[in-house]
Amino acid sequence: MAILTISDRITPESIPLEIQSPAARSGNGLQEVRDAAERERIRQALDQAGWNVAGAARLLGTERTSLHKRIRALDIRRS
Repeated sequence: MAILTISDRITPESIPLEIQSPAARSGNGLQEVRDAAERERIRQALDQAGWNVAGAARLLGTERTSLHKRIRALDIRRS
């Protein structure tokens, strides 16, 4: 990288797309990846519980009120 970089610093733009991670290429940060994984896990639990939040909370091992907060924060909606 140091040889291929024109400037005196290696920046994200100086890394060839072929070796960048998919998350770096799409602009997603760690938080977006984490939120997507959590969103999917919550959606699976809700589907498994028939969209009963108390049942999904039991499956996830969390409190119902905490799950309600995460559902709102992650903007999870029934499709």
